[in-house]
Amino acid sequence: MHFDIAAYRAAAKTPYARPVEVGGFSRIDGEQHFDKRALRRYRAPKLPNSLSSGYNDFVPKRDDKAKAEQCLLAAVERYAEQTSRAHFVTYRNNLNKLLATLHCPNDDWCIGVKRLADQRWLLRVRDTPRRRDEERSQSDAQRLMSYFGYRFEALCTGHDPAKAIDANDEYVGLFNCKLGDHRLAVAAEIDCVDDAGTYVELKTNKLLASKRLVGTFERFKLFKFWVQSYLVGVPRIVVGFRDEDELRKLQSFETLELPGLAASWRPQACLGFADAVLGWIRAALDAADGDAYVVTYDPEARAISFAQDADSTKRRRRG
Repeated sequence: MHFDIAAYRAAAKTPYARPVEVGGFSRIDGEQHFDKRALRRYRAPKLPNSLSSGYNDFVPKRDDKAKAEQCLLAAVERYAEQTSRAHFVTYRNNLNKLLATLHCPNDDWCIGVKRLADQRWLLRVRDTPRRRDEERSQSDAQRLMSYFGYRFEALCTGHDPAKAIDANDEYVGLFNCKLGDHRLAVAAEIDCVDDAGTYVELKTNKLLASKRLVGTFERFKLFKFWVQSYLVGVPRIVVGFRDEDELRKLQSFETLELPGLAASWRPQACLGFADAVLGWIRAALDAADGDAYVVTYDPEARAISFAQDADSTKRRRRG
C-alpha cells in the first residue's frame, strides 16, 4: 500500500491547535521521575567560550529506543485522563519527519506503528539503514561537532564544569496536540526554561560567512528549527554561532516569526501533508487486523509505503 506524493494536492488550510502541556518527566541517571528536576534554567553564556572543553569526559546519548518507549508509555499511563482521546502516541521526532518531507524530499525516514489499548496507536522511532550507516561511520571530527550542541546547552544552563556532561539526562514534556482531525499525545525533550517560565530551544551553527551560507541556513536549518519548536509550542530559539570550536555569537529567534524569513517555506503545505499522511495511515490501520506495521518514505520513489512489521512477525513466531 502506497501514498503517492506526486498525486498529493495540498488542502487550502489545515488547522494546528495550540499545544497544551499535560505532564512530563525527568530522566536522570537512567531513572524516570514524574517532575521537572531535569528542566534547566537558561542563562546567556559568556562569549567567547570553548565548545570542545569537556569532550573527553562526555557521556553520549544511549541508543536505547526500548527504554525511551517504555518511558513514553509510562507517562501516557500516568496522565491517562488527559491523553485518553489521542489517536496517536508519539515522540516529536516522528512528526518532525512528516512535516519536513515536502521541504526536504531527499531525507528518507521510517516510523513503526504499534497497536495500544482503546483504539490508540503508538508511533515508534525507527532509524533507516542510511542513518545507521552514518552513525557507525562517524569520524572523530563529526563526533566532536555533535558534542558542540551538548556543550552549548551546558553553557546556557549553568552546568557544573567539574561534572561530565551526560546527554541522557533530560526533561521531556508531554503535550496534547491536534492536527486537522488527528489528536496526538506528543512527548518532546525541552532544553531549558527562562526566568519568565518560557521554554527555550537551543541550537548551534557555524558562523555565516557568506550570502550562500545565510541562504542555506534560512532555507533548511531554520526550517527544521521551526518544525521542531512549532510542534509543541516552544516560542523561542537561541542559536549559538561558532567558528571552528569556539562560541562567538548568540541570536534569538521567535518561532512564529521564522516562516517569514525564507520565501521557499510552505508551512501550510507541510501541515496539510502531515495531516493527509496521518489520515492515510489511520485508514490503512482501520482496514488492517494486525498489531504492528511500518511506514517508510522512499526519496527515490517519492512514495510512502505501509506494510506489516516483519521484525514483529518474526518475534511472534520465535515466541
